[in-house]
Amino acid sequence: MNIAIIGAGAVAKTFIELLYSPDSTDTGDIKVKYVFNSTGGVYEAQGFKPFKNLGECGGFKPGLRIADIDINEIDLVIDLKSTDLQNAQKDFDTCTWVLKKGLHLVSGNKGPVVYGYNRLKALADTNNVRFLCGCAAAAALPSVLVGVDAHAGSKVTAFEGIVNGTTNYIISKMEAGVPYKAALKLAQEAGIAEKNPDYDVKGIDTAIKTVMLANILWGTEMTVEDADITGIDKLTIEDVEAAAKKGEKIKLIGKAVPDGRGRAKISVCPTSVDSTHLLYGTDEKYKAIVFSSGNLGNILISGASSLKGAAAAVLRDVANIARLA
Repeated sequence: MNIAIIGAGAVAKTFIELLYSPDSTDTGDIKVKYVFNSTGGVYEAQGFKPFKNLGECGGFKPGLRIADIDINEIDLVIDLKSTDLQNAQKDFDTCTWVLKKGLHLVSGNKGPVVYGYNRLKALADTNNVRFLCGCAAAAALPSVLVGVDAHAGSKVTAFEGIVNGTTNYIISKMEAGVPYKAALKLAQEAGIAEKNPDYDVKGIDTAIKTVMLANILWGTEMTVEDADITGIDKLTIEDVEAAAKKGEKIKLIGKAVPDGRGRAKISVCPTSVDSTHLLYGTDEKYKAIVFSSGNLGNILISGASSLKGAAAAVLRDVANIARLA
């Protein structure tokens, strides 16, 4: 399977490294032939080997875009651009172009998925190709696979999760007595939080993932604007200490419940939970989601945030498409 990647950041580079890792399986027939960044791209006929800087790769062509590829050489496109809701429609249009050309699509970019998941899925079906975005929904967690495939035959009645490792890390440091601003600085110094952490600490990233998963599970057309969002940027160490005195922990939880009328109630809020709650023990960089259904009860999945895990989630989506191609 021949691949083009849009985006040459850390996840894209780590994905290529995984193609040559002894920890990976069934990657021998996967070749990355095109990689694009914001200024241009590179074509490698024999497939990319791991690299550090795309601009230093031989054959870099400024201005080269995904629309310039020879589609006869490519089977699948991976969108690994950073999520930017302001450019969601533009990224959606790129995804639409890919699917209309009869190419499979994997999107780790959450923007176009939130903007129009159902339309992209329908377009993929129409063109007899596959569109997967499990790598965008809490990365290493198999949230879509568990929410959809593992619940085949059972109606998911709700889900709630800690899907942002940065905020969970910050809260864990606050539980250890570190004030919010100092905890945020520790997260930035550790490379866990961005220099501009607004998407994380204001709850936007959690809302994006919660909305996206709701739309995938229930076929709804929810947007981030439909979600009731409260982040952790106003959380104080006194709030954390007050919860601890009651034997509870505060977690930034995204929750979704279908309303039975084609929509869902979606909320993101710092929530105090006790030791009986399935998310109580999810600390530091770990993420977790609890799916609820009448048939299967509550199913918990959890895992740590990591660059390798994010790249492995992309590989998982690619491998699942390659297996059925």
